This record gives sequence, structure tokens and C-alpha cells, in this order.
Amino acid sequence: IIGQTQSLKDEMDRTKENYGISLIKLCQQIVKDLGSKDHVNYLLSKGALEKLKSYKGEIKDLENIIKEAVSYARSLVLDRDQDIEITEWHILFDLTKPIEKTAQSEAQKTDVYSKTISLLNKLENAALVVKTNEMRLTGTNVGNACPVSISAPAISDSLYNHKSKINSLLEKYPDKWETIRSDFRPLKNVIKMEESDNLKTTL
Repeated sequence: IIGQTQSLKDEMDRTKENYGISLIKLCQQIVKDLGSKDHVNYLLSKGALEKLKSYKGEIKDLENIIKEAVSYARSLVLDRDQDIEITEWHILFDLTKPIEKTAQSEAQKTDVYSKTISLLNKLENAALVVKTNEMRLTGTNVGNACPVSISAPAISDSLYNHKSKINSLLEKYPDKWETIRSDFRPLKNVIKMEESDNLKTTL
């Protein structure tokens, strides 16, 4: 029995390893195709390859994950003639999908939260890039880390315009958008503003 159990474990390990290698080859091909399209040489770091090798999500979502990682990495490089390395910090597996699917299914008819969710996701992703590069989490730095750069005042205006929906989403999903929720002052200011408005309404 012990021998059979070990043999089964070895077989499972080999299957897992082969699956991981297949994932890496797929990701490398996606990166190569994106590089050809953008006329840029994208490279996956060793850490990125290890992270991708452990991916357990839907294969159909993998291309979008890679595209997003490439977009963030490219936005941080000024010299487009040099090789652009995609690191594990650029690759985000499940930051957006569960929230988008749940919230959008609940609000499918009116689609009232999709733009707010997209805004929060974009800022959270950018904030993670900023923290990874050991930079201050300011509106300017976060705006520059977005796929399409946005000014700090524009970020504040967008957050203000979505303040009621942001408040609802933050209450509904307390474990999401943790970086900007705790450390990004423009969002914290909007949260305080909404809490103050609710208090005035109660009084």
C-alpha cells in the first residue's frame, strides 16, 4: 500500500510538473506575440515563470492576465528600445475577477457598479506597482503607474464622482482593494467625506 501510494504521488507530481511546463510555454508564446505586435522585446523573469507555473485559474483568462502584466511593466519604462522584463510583481492572478463577476452579476441589468469597480481595480493595480518599486503612494506616482497615465487631480475627481458607489463597494467587499483602502490618501479622503455626508443626513 505504501509503495502504491508513493507511486501515485510521484505520478501526480510528474503530471503537475508537466502541466506547469506547458503553462510556461504558453505564456512565453503569448509574451512573444505581444512583443512582435508592439515591436518590443518582453522577457519573463525567473520569478514570473515560477508564479505562472503555479497558476490554477482558467486557461482562457491567462492571456488577459499576461496582457495586463505587460501593460503595467511597459508603462514604467521610458526607453522602449530596451528589453522590458515582466516580473512576478506585475502578474496579478485574482485581484479583479471575483469582484467583477460577483458585482456585475448582481447589477447586470443596470450595470451601476462596473465603472466604479474598474476605477478601483486600476488604482489598486497601479498602487501595487508603486509599492513594488518602493515609491511613495502618492496620486502622481499611482497615476503614472496606470496603463494610461492619469494626473493626481484627475484621480481625486474620479474618486469624488464615484464616492457613494465606492463606499457601498468597500462595505460589501471588505477584503478587496486593501492597498489603496489603507494607504492611498485620495481614496481615504473620499471615504471620510462620504462618512461625513452620511452623518449629516442622519442628524
